[in-house]
Amino acid sequence: MKAELILENIGQYRGLKKYAINSGVITIFQGKNSLGKTTIIKAVGTALSSPIVSKNLMLEANKFGILPRDKKKRAPLVNYDENMAKIILIYDGENIEIIINKDGTIKTNFNGNEMFLYSGMLTKNSKILENLASGDYEFQWIVTEMSNASKYEDLKSIVDSYIELNNVVKATLEDINKKIGKNLSENEDLIEKKKNLEEDLLKVQEDMNNIDLPGREVYENLKSQENEKKAEIKGAENQLKKINDDIVKFDKDIKVMDDEISAKDDEINDIKNKMKENKEEIDRLKDLNENEINKEIHDYQKKLDPININLGKVLWGLSVWSNLKKNKQESNICPICESNIVITLKKIEQKINNLRKEEESYENKIYDINVEIKVLENKLKDKKEKIPLLKSQIDSHDKNIRDHAMEKDNLQEEKTRMVQKGKGQLLENKKDIEALIENMNSELEKVVGEKEDYEKRYEVLVPFVEKEKELTEEIAKIEGKIEKNNEEIETYKEITLFEEKIPIEKAEEVINKLSDEFDIIIDHIINKINEQRLGAAKKFNTTIKNVMKEIDLPNIENIFLETDNYNLKIIGKGGKPLPEGSLGGAEKATIGGILQVSCKQTYLRDFPFFIGDDLILDFDPENAEKFINYLKKLAKEEDLFVLITKPTSDKEIVQVELQ
Repeated sequence: MKAELILENIGQYRGLKKYAINSGVITIFQGKNSLGKTTIIKAVGTALSSPIVSKNLMLEANKFGILPRDKKKRAPLVNYDENMAKIILIYDGENIEIIINKDGTIKTNFNGNEMFLYSGMLTKNSKILENLASGDYEFQWIVTEMSNASKYEDLKSIVDSYIELNNVVKATLEDINKKIGKNLSENEDLIEKKKNLEEDLLKVQEDMNNIDLPGREVYENLKSQENEKKAEIKGAENQLKKINDDIVKFDKDIKVMDDEISAKDDEINDIKNKMKENKEEIDRLKDLNENEINKEIHDYQKKLDPININLGKVLWGLSVWSNLKKNKQESNICPICESNIVITLKKIEQKINNLRKEEESYENKIYDINVEIKVLENKLKDKKEKIPLLKSQIDSHDKNIRDHAMEKDNLQEEKTRMVQKGKGQLLENKKDIEALIENMNSELEKVVGEKEDYEKRYEVLVPFVEKEKELTEEIAKIEGKIEKNNEEIETYKEITLFEEKIPIEKAEEVINKLSDEFDIIIDHIINKINEQRLGAAKKFNTTIKNVMKEIDLPNIENIFLETDNYNLKIIGKGGKPLPEGSLGGAEKATIGGILQVSCKQTYLRDFPFFIGDDLILDFDPENAEKFINYLKKLAKEEDLFVLITKPTSDKEIVQVELQ
């Protein structure tokens, strides 16, 4: 396979940089430090791993310098003087286009695999090498992240949050039942006390009725009026309470409408921002001069003609010399120019080698020109295809703004009507009821005054009246307490569960049933997590074993993950486990390389890329050669793109292929 990598404003590069890459070989980007070798492979890693959404992988991307580190809102891959950068990676029918904005946001047309950061990138700060360097042999993360165990763990986290919520509700229900029990118990005591007080009151009233008083009918009538007035006032106060409750509810409804209106404003602003982006993109595309681009394409195509002619001559020459080599023909005359030159097999071989280099040179020139033409054609294509699409999106956005504005106006009108009519009527009713209560209280005062005047005229009534008043007040207090308890009990009769109000008894039944179901679900998820981890570990161990056969380390007999705790086990020659801390830096680097390539081959075989950044610097020479030879074999057998960097004294990045 062939791949094209086109970088625009990436890292220290301003403008375009293009690289042609072949599979089946190791491609080395070599040169002095700070030339941008690592930037090239980071760009490939970004293209293949985006979009990156999981928290763990975002941390990994921050560490690699793909996304902004910590809270810095600046993408390290975007050239410092530019607002955005672009990565295009074309291979095997895939045409990946990544746009990275200065703030670190990434737009991509390709659904990459973020796990490529764990499995496909061998760098000094890759997680595998960091584990080994720190002496941390706990590798459960790898069999979790690189299998469905991570998805089951995410699911377990969700279920755990529901279990926690379920436990909170269960505790709330227990608390409610305690409160209800306390209220009911208190009510029983209060009812008993009230019953005794009512008996005492009845006795006092009987004693009062047995007293011979002149004008008793008038007195009884006043008492009756007093009770009636009190009942009427209580009824009016209940009405007033209901109106006040309605006003509170009304204010809440208005608050909801205000929130909806505010949400509409936010939606409109979001759409306006999108429109602005669309217009800016149209302006950028309009700035592209089609005539100039077409002229540039034409100029490049003109450059192709002499190159193709020369390539044809080279191919014809190759055919001639290859036939001579095949037939082992030596002569004293050049078969092409017919000059008297002694032609030996050695000279034929030299001619073929020289012509092949010429052929490769011409093909590279043709390839570079075609890449330039493709970039220019993509620009024209963008202008022709994107502008109508962007205009269509702007029209759609404009319609959405009008629709949202209309909905907002309707909400505003409805709110105004509610305020003018609904709340106005409630306030008016409240005012009427308050005035009525005030009148009733005045009438009650008058009746009570007449009754008290009557009682004062007859001293014999005073102790009975005072006792009656005392008992009546106590009974009223008890009734108020009972009513308050009943109101509390009423509020506890229902509970909001799953955004629905349900009876407390039903809630208890649901919560208890959910607890049983959650226990079953969690057991199932944990079994699945363990099953996935075990399966992933077994696959990983098999791949490590196969890689170890290819890379025979002199001091290491076996490397594997233990299947009970997923710790890394390294067995030295003779079957003796090597303790943590016993390995040197070069051995750790080599083992890290073996684990990294094993991880890629086990869990992400469908991505034909493997990346290494200065990966063999820390190997000892013998192991470095073994590892490179294995990568060459792997690249050839599996048609992989293997990209690595290497520091050299070259003043510019040189691209070299190892076959």
